[in-house]
Formats: sequence, C-alpha cells, structure tokens
Amino acid sequence: MSAQQFREGDLVSIEGVVRKTGAGHISVKVPGMPGEAWLRPSEAKLVSPVLKPGDRVLVDTGGTVDARGTVIAAIPGFAWIEIAGDPIPRSFMTSKVRRVEIVGPAEAPPGAVLLADPARPAPFRYVEAEEGEH
Repeated sequence: MSAQQFREGDLVSIEGVVRKTGAGHISVKVPGMPGEAWLRPSEAKLVSPVLKPGDRVLVDTGGTVDARGTVIAAIPGFAWIEIAGDPIPRSFMTSKVRRVEIVGPAEAPPGAVLLADPARPAPFRYVEAEEGEH
C-alpha cells in the first residue's frame, strides 16, 4: 500500500505489543518507533492474546456457539486447548481465542459478558477478561 492511498484524517491501525497495563491504560511498543504509546483500552483492538497453560478460554470453532476450554500449551500465535467433552486436545490460532475468567456474579465488572457454565453450579459464570489484564 502506498502513502497516496491514505488521506489526512483517515483512521488507521498499527501493530504493537502491550508492555504494561495500568488503571485504565495500556502501554504499547510499536516496532521501529521510539518509546511507548499509552492508550485507553478502547483505543486498541486485541489481535492475538498471549495465552498460558491453565488459562480458561472461549474458542471460535466456526460453529454457532464458541467452545469452552483450557489452554494446555501455547507458543506465539498458537495454543493447544482441551475442549470440554473432546478427548483429544486441539490446536487453534490464538486470534480465534478469547481469555475468560471464572467469577461469581458479585465479582463481575460492570458490563461484563456472563455465560452460564453447566459444569459449575450457580452462581459461577465465565466472564470475558478485560483486554490488557493478562
């Protein structure tokens, strides 16, 4: 893409790596640029989360409902996940995975997406992790 395809005032996205998270802000390092940019989470879009063994996740499997699972191994860009009810772990691109936490309703942040989990008795639910929290 050439510079001529852009016009002053266009909204663009750039790729960077989250370095720090704070109260309402994230620090992002953009390759080739000095320093770090401090952004509000609403100013950034999570492209690919960093996943660690034990993380609870929802996976976009292409079906009508996201699959729930647990990360058993991960490398940049890919994760191996045990999906509930599936005897063999499967690999997924991390761009298809969202981290979730298990909390009680009183602990859920305002506006959190709560999802019922039939494997856990009420009042526990999965709640989508805030971007930049891990």
